[in-house]
Amino acid sequence: MKELDLKEGRRMVSRFEGATGEPFLAVWAAEKACKARGLVAGGLQRGSPRGLMRADEYDYVAKWRNLTTKERRQLHGVILFPGNGAVEIWLNEGEDS
Repeated sequence: MKELDLKEGRRMVSRFEGATGEPFLAVWAAEKACKARGLVAGGLQRGSPRGLMRADEYDYVAKWRNLTTKERRQLHGVILFPGNGAVEIWLNEGEDS
C-alpha cells in the first residue's frame, strides 16, 4: 500500500516558529489557531503528526498511532512538525476553516 502523503491535497495555512528554551510555544500557538478556526486536534505523540477535524462534527481526535489509514484520509487537516521547533497547520483543499 502506498504511504499516505500528508501534504497531498492540502495547503499550509499557518506556520509557527519555536523559541529557544520554550519548546511548546509553537505547539500552543498552533492549537490556539486551530481552535479559532473551529478545529479540534488529536493528542500529542512524539515524532508524529496530529490529526485535525471540525469541532462542530467531532469533539475528539485520537493520537496518530490509534488512527487507521481510512481515518487518516478522512481528516480535515494535520499539524506537522518539520523540525527546529516549527509547527505547520495543513488543511484540505477547499476547507473554509
